Amino acid sequence: MDPLTLASSFATIVGLIGMFKQEGKEGSPVGKSDFLEWLESHNFDEYAKMISNSEGTLLEIENLLSENHEIVMSKLHRIDEVLSTLAKNMDLMGGLAESIYQSTSISDQAINVLRQLVNSPSTSFMKHRVGPNTDALILMQGGGQVNFEEQRFIDDDLNTLVSYGLLRLSYGPNGSEIYSITRDAVNFISSVDT
Repeated sequence: MDPLTLASSFATIVGLIGMFKQEGKEGSPVGKSDFLEWLESHNFDEYAKMISNSEGTLLEIENLLSENHEIVMSKLHRIDEVLSTLAKNMDLMGGLAESIYQSTSISDQAINVLRQLVNSPSTSFMKHRVGPNTDALILMQGGGQVNFEEQRFIDDDLNTLVSYGLLRLSYGPNGSEIYSITRDAVNFISSVDT
């Protein structure tokens, strides 16, 4: 399989499962063999072969196909929203993603907070209350802090980054919020900055 196909395989397979579920009759049982036949009948032979060669992928597709139709479609829609939100911040795909999902986005401030953490020697920062309605984001290793301008939106920005898996939230012994970097954060900032 060529590199471009491999790079887009997950998104494509997710989309194909969505199309297959949409075409199927709600309530009628379907399995992996039905999906593979559907792929071949719609000229997606390369994906059918790739899926057939992976027991793990076959098992996960079987599990997905056995789920309630509405639940699967809801989760597929959520994946689509997340991918579109991430793509909005990439030059080549940003316009298309913005035109499809205008309301969902990662703010410039959230990206800047994430970028500062990624570019620091630290793996996490702690949110610390320094005054009434004023927070600071203190880097846990190497000292310093993460700077941001819009205090009133910092909670929303941090929640967005956590919900997209770009930061991981844990709590310190005193209940303070600690946000840790993820591999996805490093990859996302690398994609945005290139």
